[in-house]
Amino acid sequence: MTAHLAESAPAISGLVSKARRIDYVDVSRGLLVLLMFVVHAATPCAPSIRDPIQRLWILEIATTGFAMMAGYTVGIRYDANTSLPQPRRLWRRCSELLVVMFWSNCLLGLGKFYFTQQPDAAMLTSWFLGLLTFRTEYNISGVLLPIALLLPLLPLMYSTEKLIGKLGGLVWFAAIVSLMVMLNQIIMENAVLEHVRNILLVGLGGFSVLSFIAYGILGFVNARVLQVCQRKGWSFGVVVSAGVVLSSVMFAVVGSLATEGGSGYLIGQWERALLPFVRSEVMFLGVVALGGLLTGWWSESLVIEPLRLLGTYALCAFVFHRFVGQVFMTSLHLQGGGLGTFLLVLAVISSSTYLLLVARQSIGGLDAGLKRLYL
Repeated sequence: MTAHLAESAPAISGLVSKARRIDYVDVSRGLLVLLMFVVHAATPCAPSIRDPIQRLWILEIATTGFAMMAGYTVGIRYDANTSLPQPRRLWRRCSELLVVMFWSNCLLGLGKFYFTQQPDAAMLTSWFLGLLTFRTEYNISGVLLPIALLLPLLPLMYSTEKLIGKLGGLVWFAAIVSLMVMLNQIIMENAVLEHVRNILLVGLGGFSVLSFIAYGILGFVNARVLQVCQRKGWSFGVVVSAGVVLSSVMFAVVGSLATEGGSGYLIGQWERALLPFVRSEVMFLGVVALGGLLTGWWSESLVIEPLRLLGTYALCAFVFHRFVGQVFMTSLHLQGGGLGTFLLVLAVISSSTYLLLVARQSIGGLDAGLKRLYL
């Protein structure tokens, strides 16, 4: 595994030009998109089919991995000593993600609203105002909120690195986790403050803002560790393999401590807070390693082209497959289906999304239109 990963090093160096895409990052992101397709394809199935699929441990990275990949991509592209991301560009992308989150949630939410009940004007007004104040239920589009808020924080992490060294991101990670532990211990008496606390801890659609920002910071730290080790002459394969082993050991240790509950109250809170991050760290490095292997084996082959394409246009794939899946499942009344339903939905959303992305590369007008939607 290490040898194959090392062979792909020229294609995956963190010091490549900003104008060039990093191949293995796109392939790794494509793997995450594919795992997300699997999760959503099981939605219309009966519990006997849906639950075993959606509870597969590897599928947990399908959402947290996107936040980690956002931080990892910026960290691997930029170096505090040679080039820095432009804050204005990150703020613009932050606003674009928020716009996508809002309009995609609006369209899917309204579709579900009309399908389940016939709302009148008052209900629609209340529902829409609830979206603006984050009081109306959000769907999976809510995962874009913490990813968007992560981007403006990245320049601050680079500033921290200049003050205390390359692993300054760990300070930010520790601060976010500490804030989570602290907020979990208190209940705000003020209704507005309690609402803000719930958004930070529970999030929109169940995607905790603080947790997912911390996942993104952890991805950023991974990129910085890789860059530091590569400058010392370590190959990509050795770094990632060592990371998988070390994080697996840490996961076993932290999991054991959290389960036994022998630590003090405050330490126990930290152990339980860290456990999901260590678990995601193991899976994220596994996805990155697999992306590196696939890129090293078949860098010029059409075998990984679908994954590369899904990773290149990940936001477009994220939004489009949900619309296709929702329309398909609603129009055919696919509820309580079996394994055949799962395979059918997976085939439809995967193939239709891939065909759209292929068409996007060939049709300039389609690409321009999707860019206007910030996709």
